[in-house]
Amino acid sequence: MCSSDLDPVDDSTMIMAYAQWISVKDRPEEGEYYLDLIKFKPENLKVIDHYRVTEPMVSDAISLDSIELDTANYKVTESNRALGLRLNYSGHSQPNPFSMQLLNLYDLKNKKQILDSLIVTRDRAETDMDCNADAEERTSTLVMQKNQTKKYTDILVNSKIKRYQMQIVAEECQEVNHQFNQQRFTLKFDGNQYQIPQSYKDEYQY
Repeated sequence: MCSSDLDPVDDSTMIMAYAQWISVKDRPEEGEYYLDLIKFKPENLKVIDHYRVTEPMVSDAISLDSIELDTANYKVTESNRALGLRLNYSGHSQPNPFSMQLLNLYDLKNKKQILDSLIVTRDRAETDMDCNADAEERTSTLVMQKNQTKKYTDILVNSKIKRYQMQIVAEECQEVNHQFNQQRFTLKFDGNQYQIPQSYKDEYQY
């Protein structure tokens, strides 16, 4: 699977994210995805830069369905803009439908990952596979801050959470009992990666 876009820093080059499935020998159904980030000139396909991420991308009971580059302005230092990659996952349990999107950030200048598996959207439910269900939807946005930690810009995570139930109302399956909440926390750089605060890690890091 792959995704490509114009380089937001230099529109004469393209960036491609390519996730390759490498299977276990003699067991093609078992394996892991490995990610390559490639900068190239579109007119002649000349490779300008190539970063192979050494850590595999998780894909197990919750399967990796697709990836997409995120070229928002993640300006982590005055002279460096990180590249985002969003990973789309889904579960396969009918009584417990589940999907989520993760965000990774990569420092292409120094060839390192600086944010690992932040859950930016998550939809989950418990259902009787007919209509009745308890459901939750969570969507997060990232906002670059003025403050810095260890010379890297702090990042505010702002999440909106919607909880509701599905029930038969007037012979139709409808959403009822809505609840809306917000959560906020800040990602700070520890010298190696951005860290999710300990009290939020279980809910926000995959």
